[in-house]
Amino acid sequence: MRDGLSHDGTLYAPFYGESLMIMYRTALFEQAGLTMPEAPPWDFVAEAALQPTDKDNEVYGICLRGKAGWGENVALLTATGNSFGARRFDEDWKAQFDSGAWKETLSFYLDLMNEAGPPGASNNGFNENLSLFKRGKCAMWVDATVAASFVTNPAESTVADHVDFALAPGEGKGKRGNWVWT
Repeated sequence: MRDGLSHDGTLYAPFYGESLMIMYRTALFEQAGLTMPEAPPWDFVAEAALQPTDKDNEVYGICLRGKAGWGENVALLTATGNSFGARRFDEDWKAQFDSGAWKETLSFYLDLMNEAGPPGASNNGFNENLSLFKRGKCAMWVDATVAASFVTNPAESTVADHVDFALAPGEGKGKRGNWVWT
């Protein structure tokens, strides 16, 4: 990121940078007999999300952004779509949103959230999911790397001592579900 904002070794702009990752609760994974791969595929994430889900006790296998808006769910959905091989436009700028890859992405997302996500997920963005995760309501959360400092801070997070991280999920199609923001 620094190199992208520099010329001949001089930084020309301050920067903030983040990417996408999985945060997960190690105690719940251990209880379920799960081991998070360093670079998990989405199908592992979906299967793993089902095991700790206990909706009666408000513990959800996964929390993902669902709130409308680019910086809320669209950023996540396009990163997820990327990992499923979807793209927004072809080389002639023809929209590709009706492709099979987009249908697969959106069906996967909706099924996952319906089976293992919290109720009202369409109202949850970064801050809402951060709150859920810090209160022990999410087994996994796929979101921005900036969240690491919040979920591992024992003054803010009830699960701080039982959190680990993995790369953003991929689908084996050459791209990981990722974003890079500077």
